[in-house]
Amino acid sequence: MKRIAGEADVRGANFLIEGFDTGLLPLDPVREGDYWQLEGNRLGGLNAFIEAMQFKIEKNKLTCQLSRVTPAEAEISLEWRISGELQDAAAVLVFSGELRFDRSVGMISSFSLKGGREGRGGTQIEISIDRRPVEGWLDLEK
Repeated sequence: MKRIAGEADVRGANFLIEGFDTGLLPLDPVREGDYWQLEGNRLGGLNAFIEAMQFKIEKNKLTCQLSRVTPAEAEISLEWRISGELQDAAAVLVFSGELRFDRSVGMISSFSLKGGREGRGGTQIEISIDRRPVEGWLDLEK
């Protein structure tokens, strides 16, 4: 695997991550310090990033912790472990990161994960998403 860096031009692309806001957030009320776990199909949108690297996912589990909450936003730390097959060999991917939930507009405003294949050391894969609310389709060009 190669580390991927740089800016992506997504104009004209269908950049919808299915279940992103609702799939990653807890179903029940939580307080600072609380944990919750998501597995399998609940991670459909994120799985697509990993599957795009030709990684065949067998099991995955994302552990989330509400690390800080203010009236404006919530910060959630992430630990993601994925087992499966890469290039016909068993492999485990391990990521850590965080997301920020903008409480005023009700959406995840930033999301980042870093990690890679277990046992290889260092960051091999980095996923970073920054979002903002828009007024309409014409606002996307800003």
